[in-house]
Parts: sequence; structure tokens; C-alpha cells
Amino acid sequence: LGHFGTAGATSALPDQGGLDPNVGVDLKYFTGDDGFSRPMVKLADKGLVWIHGLLTLADATGRERLVSHYMRMKSLAEMLEHGLVVFNDETQMFDKLVEFDLKEQWRRPSSHPVRFKDASGDYFYFPAPFATVRVKADWHSLTNQANYEALTFSAKADGASKWEWRSDRAPTGQKEERELIRAGKLRGEDARYQITDAETGQPVELHTATIGWNEFRQHWVMIAGQIGGSSHLGEIWFAEAESPTGPWRWARKIVTHDKYTFYNPAQHPFFAQAGGRYIFFEGTYTEEFSGNPVATPRYNYNQIMYRLDLADPRLRMPAK
Repeated sequence: LGHFGTAGATSALPDQGGLDPNVGVDLKYFTGDDGFSRPMVKLADKGLVWIHGLLTLADATGRERLVSHYMRMKSLAEMLEHGLVVFNDETQMFDKLVEFDLKEQWRRPSSHPVRFKDASGDYFYFPAPFATVRVKADWHSLTNQANYEALTFSAKADGASKWEWRSDRAPTGQKEERELIRAGKLRGEDARYQITDAETGQPVELHTATIGWNEFRQHWVMIAGQIGGSSHLGEIWFAEAESPTGPWRWARKIVTHDKYTFYNPAQHPFFAQAGGRYIFFEGTYTEEFSGNPVATPRYNYNQIMYRLDLADPRLRMPAK
């Protein structure tokens, strides 16, 4: 079943001797003395160790470091510990950097971070599935949990909608936003996350997502998994917006799976071709949560990569 300490691998970029992503990715795994994939993170206490939200940032000395959020889990649902780890170039392992407050689980890097600088400053945004959490892109802010901010909604006295970044409240997500609309506290036109299927007009509830700026579309592009679609976490959608924080209005389904799960989609901007026309994303392909009694031989619980042509007319979105 593996070592449950996070596996790791490296690969050369396509322009530096690596494979064309249309062919695949040539991975070189970190292995132990037995030749088997070895853990990348070892903690003092027992538990399954997951990492996500990997990013690179200069530390206090100016040295670029690879940092990630870690979770020590008792089970799929119960977290025992979380915080940050940093990659040690000498040992080729992640070392524990700082432990975060377990009660403040939204204050952390997550998913696939996006660094974006605008008039408000230079920040890392964490789309999970929407970019509702951010932290300043500096070492002190990243490693201090109190500095993480959430994009939240509050109604003004005159009935107008107000969105603001706050450090004292949890983020307003798709579900919370929908409840605010139903309660009459948020106008539909001011919503940021109420994504609609461009084909059917039905709402689409998202599970996980990855976003990135796309030169070809001149928009922020989202590749997202759906909750409650025709397969369990196996339906993948395309959406775009003018800002990493939305608003996200319309989406089109781009991948479907027959009784199979495909979760945690991740774009790879460094693989993009033809000025961003062709993008590549991967996800975890498994029957584990799907209810399908037959696993795909040699592919089950593995990473599958897709290519998407952003010039395809089927990706055209409604004008409004």
C-alpha cells in the first residue's frame, strides 16, 4: 500500500532534455536502499503524511526555498497536525519548519498556489477550489499563520454587497455564498462563485480546482472537479475570469468518467504550448471512491494527464 510519507520525483523540463508533454513525463523517483519509493517527509509522531500547496520563495537570507503545507492524518477525515515543511537540499527530504494551530485550518497554503501581484501587493493565492485565502509573498508572512487572509462577504447597511480581505474571519465559499443569496443578503449579480453550466443552465458545485493566467485566452483559466456530477468526483470543468478571485460565472464540462473518480486536477503552465493555446493538466484516476467494482489495470490510482485546446469553439462562453 505504500509508505504514506509522500512520494517524490523530478523530471527535466521539455526544453531542457525532458519529454514533450504530448508523449509523457519521465519521472525519476526519490528511492530508498531497496529501490522503492521512499518517504519525503518523516515526522516524530505517527500518522499519514500529506503535503500540498507547494511553492518557492526566498527565505530570510535571500535563498530560494521549496515550501509546502503538511498534514499528519489519522484517517482520510481526521487531521492530527498541520503546518509547513521546507525542502532540505542536502538530505533531499522535507524538514518541519513550523506547526500551525489545528483549530485554524483555513489559514494555510493549499491546493496549487498562484503568485499574483497587483495594486494590493504581492501575494500567494490558494484556490481550493476558489482563491479565497491569500498571504503576502514574503518569508515572515508565509510562516506566521496569523498573517493569512480570507476573502469574505458582509452586507452594508444600505443593502449593497461588500467583499473584503480579513484576517479575523473564515472565507466565504461557494456554499456560504449560495446560502446568503437564498437569505436575501447577497444579490445574485454580486456573487463570485455561483458557476453555471453553459450548456444546461444548471449550477455546478466544485470540489477542487487549479487556476492560472493564460496568454492565449487573456483570462484566468480554471480547471475544476465537480461534487455530485454524473460520476463521483470524476467530472472536470473549464471556466475563466478576469481576476484570480473571480467572479466565476460560466463553465463547460471538458472531461467525464464513467463510474470513475478523477480528483485534484492540476494545471502545468510550464507545459503550455503555442502561446498558451494548448494546456496540460493532470489528476488522480481511481475507482477507490467511485463505486466501480472494476479497476482499470495498470492505471488505477495513478496520475493521468490531459491536453486541452483552448481554441476549441466548444469552450466559447455566454456573453453574460
